[in-house]
Amino acid sequence: MESRRQKWARLCEELRQSGMTKRQFAAERDLNLNTLTWWCWKLGAESRAADKPAPIFAPVRIVAPARQPKAPTTTPIHLELPNGIALRFDHSDRPEDIAHLVAALGRL
Repeated sequence: MESRRQKWARLCEELRQSGMTKRQFAAERDLNLNTLTWWCWKLGAESRAADKPAPIFAPVRIVAPARQPKAPTTTPIHLELPNGIALRFDHSDRPEDIAHLVAALGRL
């Protein structure tokens, strides 16, 4: 005696070979259209999953990036602080130094 799974696998295969729509096939065989649709989807999804190759995992070693020197600022920087102090930087290798200087001068 065939199991439910085997029965629906057989019916879905017969549907595929018949060339009929699911609606036509279900009506001719007195099957519930939704049940037929679900089983064909379920069995098809299982078949597609079985055909996929297993994922391949490779070991990965994470290392800290090599510290890259920051590119020098080539655009001149002009700042005028609220206390009237004006600053001009034509070149700086370290913009964070400018930020510290501006912060210190802003407290004057």
